[in-house]
Amino acid sequence: MFTIIFLLFAQLARAGIEMTLSVERCHPGDLIELRTTMIVADYAKFELQIPQHEDLLLVAKERGNVTLTDGQYIQESIWQLQAVRSGKIHIQGIQAHIQRSNGSSVDKLSDLTLEVVPYPQDDESYAPLPIACLRRE
Repeated sequence: MFTIIFLLFAQLARAGIEMTLSVERCHPGDLIELRTTMIVADYAKFELQIPQHEDLLLVAKERGNVTLTDGQYIQESIWQLQAVRSGKIHIQGIQAHIQRSNGSSVDKLSDLTLEVVPYPQDDESYAPLPIACLRRE
C-alpha cells in the first residue's frame, strides 16, 4: 500500500511540468520553440537542462520569473532551437532541476521527437538551375 501511494505522489510531482514543441514537423533551418511550463501549489523554480544534440542548434533561451496566479506558482522556460538536417530527431535526457523551499531535486522529463523533412527536389523547386542547363545552342 505504501509503495502505491509513493508512486502516485511521484507521478503527481512530475505532473506540474509540461513541455511542448511549437511544431512536430519542420524543414532544415527552421526555428523551433520548446516551451516548458511548471505549475505547482508551493513555491518552486526550475532550470531546464537539455543535452547537446548534433542535429539541433541552440539559438536562444529565456527563463521566466516565478509568478503567483490564482494560488499557483508558474514559471516558464522557452528555448529556440534550429534544425540542422533532415531526419527524425529524438531529444532525450531532458531534465528539470527543481528548487523548492525544502530542498532540490532533478526530474527526468519525457523524450521528444521532431521530424525534419527535406525540401522538395522537383521541377517546381525554387533552387537555381545549373549554368549548363541555361546555355542555349
